[in-house]
Amino acid sequence: MVEQLFRKQQVMGSNPITGSSGFTLEFGSQIRVQLEVGASRLVWHFWAILLDFGQFLATFWQHDMPAKRKKPLRNEWPKVHKVSIRDQVRFKVDGRPQKERLFFRDKNDALVQADVWALERQNQGIEALDFPTALRVEAIDAAGLLKPFGKSLLGAAHFYVAHLQLEQRRKSSLSVAHCIAQWLTIKRTEAQRQYNCSANY
Repeated sequence: MVEQLFRKQQVMGSNPITGSSGFTLEFGSQIRVQLEVGASRLVWHFWAILLDFGQFLATFWQHDMPAKRKKPLRNEWPKVHKVSIRDQVRFKVDGRPQKERLFFRDKNDALVQADVWALERQNQGIEALDFPTALRVEAIDAAGLLKPFGKSLLGAAHFYVAHLQLEQRRKSSLSVAHCIAQWLTIKRTEAQRQYNCSANY
């Protein structure tokens, strides 16, 4: 814009460089106004860039930095955490590795479940918790069935294994009918051989 004003003044017959009579005060004021407008625009763009950069840093810091982990409601095993699932507050009882994870709506229910698991481990030990629940229930039912006969689970297991081994041997061995058929075939072959020999003599 300043260059256009210079050219306009030169066309009107003045010399803005040497300061001839053609260089009017109005032209100088126009140049000053254009310079002030340009400077104000430059400052405005500079602050706009700084604002955008600040917003970018804030967004980057928010997504790049790991979220601060909340302190659990219960520190010892099993731990209880307050979590958010689909914008709904839940209380997680983390019983891993011996137990599963359970979620409760109420905090007191979660703490009670955690106390039950902790008491169970204290009474039965960690090895008992490693025993699957389904297998434990099955063992209790089997012991109840054997109790009237005075037999134990281990004795029943040995008896059943021996039965399975006997069945396996029976299946792998030849049946009586098959053995008889083989014996008759051999005898017929021998009789035919003896008959052929006697016929030749």
